[in-house]
Amino acid sequence: MALKVTIDNRTVEVEPGTTVLNAASQAGVYIPHLCYHRKLSIKGSCRLCLIEVEGTPKLQPACSTLVCDGMRVKTDTQQVKDARRAVLELLLLNHPLDCPVCDAGGECKLQDYVFWYGRGRGRFVFEKRTFAREDVGPFVSRDMNRCIHCTRCARFAAEVSLAEDIGVFERGDRTWVGPYPGKELRSPFSGNVTELCPVGALTDRVFRFKARSWELTDTPSSCPLCPVGCPTLLQTRDGRILRIRTREKSRTPWICDLGRFGFAARREETRPTVMEDGRQIEVPWDVAAQMVAGRLRTISKESGPESIGVVCGTLATNEELFALQHVFRNVLKCGSVSFGPRTPAPASHEQRRVLEDALRAQGRAGDLVGCDSVLLLCADPYEEAPVAGLKLLQALGLASSGAGEVGEAVGVVGAARDSARGGSAVRITALGPRRPEPPSVQTTWIAATPQDCADMVKRLALELANMCEGTGTARTHGDTGKAQATGGPGTTGTAGTLKSAAVEGRELGSELGFWSTSRKLGIVVGGELVGSSLVYGVLASVLRVCAARSALGVETVPLFLFGSGNARGALELGVLAGQSRAGSGGRGDDSGGGVSDGAGFREQMDAAAGGKLRALFVFGLDPLAECYDRAKVEEALKKVDFLCVQSDTVNETAGMAHVYLPLQSVFGRKGSFVDLEGRLTGLSAEQSPQGEESLLFGLLRTVCEARGVATELDKAEAIFSYMKGRYGWNLNENLKALSDSEGVFPDGSDGRSGNGQDVGSKRVPARAASRDARAASDSVSWKRPPRAWLLPRDFEGEARAAGRGAAGGSAGAPVRGAREPGPPPQEAEEFVLLSGRAGVSRSVWARDVSGHPKIPKSLFVEISRADAERLEICEGESLEVTSALGSVRTAAVLSESLMPGAVFVPFGFPGPGPGVLAGSGDEVTVVRVRKVGVGAEC
Repeated sequence: MALKVTIDNRTVEVEPGTTVLNAASQAGVYIPHLCYHRKLSIKGSCRLCLIEVEGTPKLQPACSTLVCDGMRVKTDTQQVKDARRAVLELLLLNHPLDCPVCDAGGECKLQDYVFWYGRGRGRFVFEKRTFAREDVGPFVSRDMNRCIHCTRCARFAAEVSLAEDIGVFERGDRTWVGPYPGKELRSPFSGNVTELCPVGALTDRVFRFKARSWELTDTPSSCPLCPVGCPTLLQTRDGRILRIRTREKSRTPWICDLGRFGFAARREETRPTVMEDGRQIEVPWDVAAQMVAGRLRTISKESGPESIGVVCGTLATNEELFALQHVFRNVLKCGSVSFGPRTPAPASHEQRRVLEDALRAQGRAGDLVGCDSVLLLCADPYEEAPVAGLKLLQALGLASSGAGEVGEAVGVVGAARDSARGGSAVRITALGPRRPEPPSVQTTWIAATPQDCADMVKRLALELANMCEGTGTARTHGDTGKAQATGGPGTTGTAGTLKSAAVEGRELGSELGFWSTSRKLGIVVGGELVGSSLVYGVLASVLRVCAARSALGVETVPLFLFGSGNARGALELGVLAGQSRAGSGGRGDDSGGGVSDGAGFREQMDAAAGGKLRALFVFGLDPLAECYDRAKVEEALKKVDFLCVQSDTVNETAGMAHVYLPLQSVFGRKGSFVDLEGRLTGLSAEQSPQGEESLLFGLLRTVCEARGVATELDKAEAIFSYMKGRYGWNLNENLKALSDSEGVFPDGSDGRSGNGQDVGSKRVPARAASRDARAASDSVSWKRPPRAWLLPRDFEGEARAAGRGAAGGSAGAPVRGAREPGPPPQEAEEFVLLSGRAGVSRSVWARDVSGHPKIPKSLFVEISRADAERLEICEGESLEVTSALGSVRTAAVLSESLMPGAVFVPFGFPGPGPGVLAGSGDEVTVVRVRKVGVGAEC
């Protein structure tokens, strides 16, 4: 029932539960406010929104007063004006008058309100209260003298990000806001407080003193640095990005620090170079491009197209991925196109099928609403894809999704915070080497290596399949499957007898039973598993869990964190699976029978070492910094007759290249990405001397001309239009409209249905909806997934025979390298090596976006604090990590979340990394750690 309210003689109908402030906004009446924010709980502390309500003797705060039917409100009476003027005068008592040097000048609410409603002259003539300047974090600069105690930042930390790293301290005129003792603003969402602050108390350190707000031009775009693809607002001056902010009222009102500050990574504009007598010399662009085209043509004639390979990075746009495949697969007839040096390519048709099924089954964070259990497999969404992690917490009711909105209860603070501390019925279990962030969320953490996580999900899948067999709902491979699931003949089943494979001596029967029977289970698979050799076994096991639970009448929502950047786009476009449709024909037109059609980076390096791969084109990445078994890869690259690298920096691999070609930053190229949910998002390019069109297109045009082939696919807009027709995307948007929007689904839906079929809250991904003949008969609803998922795959049997599968192992078998969080490892200096991308909080470090002295600009090794204390290792101390392949010397970072007995060495930093220590086929790498220097904080 709608309520009628009259505000300043304007009558408007609103829903019950609406506040006067929101009702006034609907009526077109502006009420000033400082502490209120539409996505935070209501505090009512600034008292600037006081209004006069007919029949009420005192002024009321509009932000927390609920509308009643027939209410009459006045916002411009003399009493209201006097109250506003008094509040503003009190706020200015100790506020410094430094607007000319304040970064918030021009977008400061206090400045505007004083101009509109304040006194013309201040009456406070005494000495102002002042605070000393203190460092609060690498990306946020604080000036407490400007703070008006609105508590927006503290409410954001407590209710939304759940980091709880900033709070309000002291009382009265000594009140101050800042980090808790011993903490800094280091959460993946720390930069959002600079946008929330209505004054200049918390400002953006990266943007500081670079421009005024009125000098900036706003351009809608999307973030390409993680797979979530958040809508963003590029703020540019003279075409160059100076700041990135969130879009007003977008589907993602918060963005992570990587998306906010990652653009500022230092980069130098380079020129093409060619290797001559061991030296790189600069040459004009057309000379370098002609050399590339000529060498590829010569090698193709001499050794065949199978002697040419391509490897591309995660930040390639859809248009670049399509153009690469179109030229190399169709023009050069080369099938050896891989995606990233650590992403394993499917080795069989079954593995390709599993990958495609996983794409179709992919859930969304919002689908987890109503889950009573969530299983995290080597996943830390809050750090891997922070906005996806935040949406997951909101879907589970653990984080605020926006109190104060129309129709929501107001005036109640801390409900989300209480549930996060244990009041929620959601049971979150994390299997992996790291306790997921944020620590304020109650999570059952079972320390386990990635191999052990794969083992346990496989056991869960086979147990569920046997339960289906017992009820007559579905069948596996008979007695063989049952024996594998239960640990051998004569046992009573996993749920009753299985000991933890990750924590010695701990019963997992109740955990497995709960995952089997929970009403709605969410399974989140982390990028560490997706990017490992275990990926296809894990995907098959998760799909089997979904199918078995569906047959048992309960729901499952799988969520796969597919890599970084445009990894989902590469999978959708068939780069990894070797099933591109970039050409005009079918599968046969796309390949010339390369080294191995759809071969991965590992197979390419084997071919190069054996002399079968003579030319390699590397696009948008540094394989030496990202690969395993670095020495082997470096030797293979040296054996390649022709190595061409195109990247936005002159990295280590580029230093070995026979021809190096520059490339714009991903922020300088037009194009589109595919986010985790399968949504197309558009990128707006900043202006640069190199232009907005990717320099890759010019190179590919030269290659085509050298082969006598004409192509019109040399501009992002033209390629996007061609792709819409080729893939049957039901879109009216061009790239400009796509970047202005918040992203669209390729099938033209809103993401709730696909291809005209009812799939619940699931959509049919682009490849399945538009190109697969079996999409109509084998489409996925996570309530009724295909029963074919229940059957074990042939490659799983091969893995077991090779000793890589653990489903057939005995129950209660100890797990390699895993230890319960607490007891120290038996051998003090031996550790299990973990590697992968650093979480967002530390990934920003690698981009060198801030000159903050506490941010490491080079590789680090992370070790648990318990191990560090036992071995007397201090923060910043130099450690030497040694394996059978080599050693790395770097600084120590102590961690509260890493399991004892393991060390983590991240990819992505310049110079030798975990690739020096681990081989590409290694499942477990044991390293030794010793101190070689003195720490900064002992």
